[in-house]
Amino acid sequence: MKITGAHIFETGEVIYSRARHDFRWDDTRTVAVDGGFDYFKLCYTHRDSFEVVEFDLDVDKNTLLSDYNAGTDCYGSTTIEKIK
Repeated sequence: MKITGAHIFETGEVIYSRARHDFRWDDTRTVAVDGGFDYFKLCYTHRDSFEVVEFDLDVDKNTLLSDYNAGTDCYGSTTIEKIK
């Protein structure tokens, strides 16, 4: 499944939203994403601290939605090394 997220340069973290109201910050709280599969919203404090990336995630939409709804938080962030 194709996912759009934000790669944070300082930490190597890649964050992405799993559902429409899954607003999530990166670990440094400088970049946030929202929108899930409905839209891509990005909030940030420094534009040069991240890049928008698209990557394939080996999971289906229902799994991501279930993870969000149950609050288990197994998905929603990864590292740049794992997606390259």
